[in-house]
Amino acid sequence: MAERGFFDHCDPDTGSLPWERVEGAGYLWRAVAENVAAGQADAETVVERWLESRGHRENLLSPRFREAGAGYAVDPDDRAGVRLDRDGDCDPDRRGGPYSHYWTMVYADPSPTDPGS
Repeated sequence: MAERGFFDHCDPDTGSLPWERVEGAGYLWRAVAENVAAGQADAETVVERWLESRGHRENLLSPRFREAGAGYAVDPDDRAGVRLDRDGDCDPDRRGGPYSHYWTMVYADPSPTDPGS
C-alpha cells in the first residue's frame, strides 16, 4: 500500500482481496479477515482505533481466528493523493493522505493439511 499509493482491503491494481493474497502466499485457510489502518504513528493507537470500530474489534477479538500476521510500513515521502475505495467495488473513488504509516493485520483459522483430520 505504501509503495503503490493506495489504502484499502482491495488492491486496486490487481483486484485481489485479503483471502486471495493469503492463498497466493500458499496459506490454506478456513476463515480469513483483515484489519488495515493508515496514519497512526504507533501500534497502541492503531489497536485503540480498531477496538473502537465494531468490525475491526470483532476481527481482533474473535475466537475463530487461531493465527495472525501483522505488517507495518513507513513511507516518509508519502504524498497526498493516496487512492481510497469507500464503496467497496475495488475502484478508487477518493484521494487521501499523506499517511506515512501503514498497518495491516490478517487473522486466520488454518485449514487442516490432512482433509481427514
